Amino acid sequence: MLEIQHLESPQDWQKIIPNFNPQTDTWIVADLKAKLEVQQKLFKKYNFLPEEANLRASEMWLHIYKRLGLETQIITLNFAKVYLTEQLEQEEEHWLKVPGAHKTLLEYIKQLFPLIIYPHSEELMGAWWRENNGSLLRWGRWFYYAQKYVQKFLDQGWILPTWIPYILFNDHLHQINWDRKIIIDLGSQLTQTEALLFRQLSESTDVTVMTPKKISQGEFFNIDRNYSRLFDSKKIVTDKSSSYENVTFKRFTTSLGEVKDLSAQVREWIQQGFKPSEITVSAPDIEYYWPVLSAYFEIENIPVQKSKVVRAQSFLPIMAWLARLKIELGKISSEDIELDIFSDFHQIQDVSHLEFKKLYSLILDDNQIHRLKEVSHRYKFSMDSKTPINLDQFLLWAIRHLREFKNTQPLESLLRTLLQDNLQNIKLKPTSWLRCLEDAAAKTEISVCEEQFEGVFVENLRSARHLNTPCLYVFGLSESQVKSVKMMGLKASEVLSIENDLGFVLDLPESQELEFDADWLLQSQCTNIIASFSETNFAGEIDAASMIWLKPVKQKTEKYDIVDLPKLSYWDFLQKKLTTIHNSKKAQFIDRDLGKVTLPSQKLNKISALSVSRLEKYSQCPFVFMSESLFKLRDPQILDLDLDPMAFGQFMHKVFQYTISEPFKGDWTDPELMEVFEKSKQDVKLPLFDEKTWFRIQRMMLKIIKQFINFETDWRKTYPQTKTIGREVELKSCWDQNLKDFIELNDEKGIVFRGSIDRIDVDEENYAVVLDYKSSKNQLSNYNNWLENDQIQLSIYAYLVEKGFTGLGKPLKVFGMGYIAAKDCERNKGLWCEEADNKLFTINNRSRNSMTKQELSIYWEKVKNRVYELVEKISEGEFQPLPKDIKECGKCNWRKICRAPHLN
Repeated sequence: MLEIQHLESPQDWQKIIPNFNPQTDTWIVADLKAKLEVQQKLFKKYNFLPEEANLRASEMWLHIYKRLGLETQIITLNFAKVYLTEQLEQEEEHWLKVPGAHKTLLEYIKQLFPLIIYPHSEELMGAWWRENNGSLLRWGRWFYYAQKYVQKFLDQGWILPTWIPYILFNDHLHQINWDRKIIIDLGSQLTQTEALLFRQLSESTDVTVMTPKKISQGEFFNIDRNYSRLFDSKKIVTDKSSSYENVTFKRFTTSLGEVKDLSAQVREWIQQGFKPSEITVSAPDIEYYWPVLSAYFEIENIPVQKSKVVRAQSFLPIMAWLARLKIELGKISSEDIELDIFSDFHQIQDVSHLEFKKLYSLILDDNQIHRLKEVSHRYKFSMDSKTPINLDQFLLWAIRHLREFKNTQPLESLLRTLLQDNLQNIKLKPTSWLRCLEDAAAKTEISVCEEQFEGVFVENLRSARHLNTPCLYVFGLSESQVKSVKMMGLKASEVLSIENDLGFVLDLPESQELEFDADWLLQSQCTNIIASFSETNFAGEIDAASMIWLKPVKQKTEKYDIVDLPKLSYWDFLQKKLTTIHNSKKAQFIDRDLGKVTLPSQKLNKISALSVSRLEKYSQCPFVFMSESLFKLRDPQILDLDLDPMAFGQFMHKVFQYTISEPFKGDWTDPELMEVFEKSKQDVKLPLFDEKTWFRIQRMMLKIIKQFINFETDWRKTYPQTKTIGREVELKSCWDQNLKDFIELNDEKGIVFRGSIDRIDVDEENYAVVLDYKSSKNQLSNYNNWLENDQIQLSIYAYLVEKGFTGLGKPLKVFGMGYIAAKDCERNKGLWCEEADNKLFTINNRSRNSMTKQELSIYWEKVKNRVYELVEKISEGEFQPLPKDIKECGKCNWRKICRAPHLN
């Protein structure tokens, strides 16, 4: 016999408790929380309960399924996803191989399952599709593959737990029975197939259906449609009117405002005398709010009946283990290599993190793992990722890569989750087993803080309707939170058409469960009820009010668009107090960070060493100099398909060092140049993205160097006395700040100047020219602009050569200094003395780049004065962010942390 028990409010289920007999009755609920609440009420009356006295619907169908003696293995949804992913990779259809295709296929299987398991569904659907061509085009192929893989699962004796009700209805409808009275308490989560099964059971046992009064045709069509299967053509007569008299509706601008108001309201209720256990807070997805909400509750010192858990995948040893397994199976990524190496504290000395980030930030090919032997030697790649193996074989291999665990609880829980499916006899590719392990790590929860049983109830909407507390705060009632639509090709009209034409009852694509649960929860018999929504979520995305919130608000008042201010929480009080105490200091910090306040100078005790390039960098921007030279911060160029300019410059300089030598050779062959390239690459440890990159660099450099050698050959024909006596000549000098001059190398008396001179040419009279290699002539200038722009490198190098403070060990008479633009084959830009005209160079009077030797001496004095000024500022610690040219800030790598006023 089938009986309807109308519920006026969510708490009315408790009225049935006195008449419930656990020895003869079964109470069916939808979820674990509801089961625990029912059991808690029953244990107050009974000392023990039979297992079948209180079951979830899924547990009841499993009991019946096993009683029928059906020989199948029940697999989890996670395993089904992994298996389908592996199988779909072997299909010819490309659209089945895109990420997420397995999830879409499972959704189609879930919705079309009643059709799929019917023996003659293809014939029926063929006739239906002839009348509905648009449907065939949209999801006809999905139906074919859903049918194909359901059959594969069944052939191997596998079923998903969600399939059991459909299989019972389709194949065993007249065999099912239950020898107890059944009380159905499923709310919005009753499915159509379950309704038909319960109706069949009612022919042999008493079935009582708890029917919320909100179930009425029109308002929640999907829910009403499911319940109507229980009663055939009978209409469920209920009072359609809803009462929201004791509900206060609030509207906030942000989700954070909701959380602030909620925490303040809970504190207020507690101060009014309500116990924490007499308060319930509920949202459609409580986990979305929990990271923020838990922080506010912790500050308010509010206990909660919710344990704090972390996923197994968040433990560093497990993260590193999974990363190592992915690499060993050839799934190589920069993130996994970094995690594997730098989570192992015994391996950090093998490779610096800076070098690793430079070489491994971008990986496009598995072979690129060999960029550093210290990295590549760690991995054995001993497992064939394409050969199917069983789970035991996979675990034996995987455990070999497991490091020592100080706390084994997360690992034990992870393996327990993985092994619960009993998949030992199944063979999959190792990559698929790895996905199973990753899914298990994401699913396994480790409790870090137990729930407080006298605390506030924190629940999802689906689980809150069995709670009976005088205070209720329902939040998150926005459209995106309560409305869910399956992203599939089936439309509601097609579902209804299949039902009318073929008689198959399918679930509608749009779910109304959360909307119903929210509306039904607001009918609670509570003293205080608050319902809220926010106009923007935590991501700042605009959202709209759900109809569950909007409809009663419009009924109660026309001022539904008024925004509420959240109540002040204890967190606000602490911040206000902190602001009052530290307001002046805070203002100072803000002004400092905005660059409005000049930072005090930090005088340096001693400057041990400098380079000319560093000195130039200081003149361009003291902040960059401080970041790189004093704080030793680095922003390395990430290895990419194209070499970074610095690496290519070092390589080019080394090639020139080998090819421009004495006696000069102008007939280099291609094989000889290739040998030079290989040697230069090894000398500078040239970082290469892959071998293809090296081939491209060789071709490019071959063109440049051959063109440059021809240019050099012609130059020496014009100036036959030219002789290169120095290549990469090291500086041997110090700067004496008291003398305002460079002196011979002496660590105790001055600041060591480091650097090397690219090239020194002389003639028969030992007249010298100092040369600096540049890739191209762009941004090169004559000496007229050097001092103004603080381009003092060549001038200092030439002065040190004149003084003899170099690796050559002797002074030379310098009569010129300039740049050689390698790609352009030009060496006009620079400073040339008139006394050496037509010996090592020819002066072009129109270029205005010449002077006498006496004028050069005066020019060097100006350069030394500028060096004195810069060293003095560095010594005094003047590192304010004052760039020489603010236009350069736009391409500066340090601009994100710089406090220059124009950047804030």
